[in-house]
Amino acid sequence: MNRKMRLVPGLILFFASSAFAQEPTPAPSPAPKPAMTRSQSQKTIIATERKLWEAWKNADLKPYKAYLSADSVMIGDSGVANKTDSMNQMSIRASRMQCAGAKPCHPRYGPAAPT
Repeated sequence: MNRKMRLVPGLILFFASSAFAQEPTPAPSPAPKPAMTRSQSQKTIIATERKLWEAWKNADLKPYKAYLSADSVMIGDSGVANKTDSMNQMSIRASRMQCAGAKPCHPRYGPAAPT
């Protein structure tokens, strides 16, 4: 019995010290608000897509140069192309679209000079 009485204060001290040693869990931080709402980002995406589509139809490369990042990669029929290669391919396509008129035209170099 005497031996059990010595063990009780030791156990109480052990459990009390382990209870005080625990750190309280931090309160969760509130989630940050997005920079724009879902509808705002959808409107921005749609407007950008329309600009690029009109530029594609009109063979205008300026919006593509503005929107493509320097490290962009395009994958197509001819393989993988970086921004420079993509812009070269688009300029060839643009010159072909301009050649669709009545003027004689070389597909690689654009419309022929007027005679």
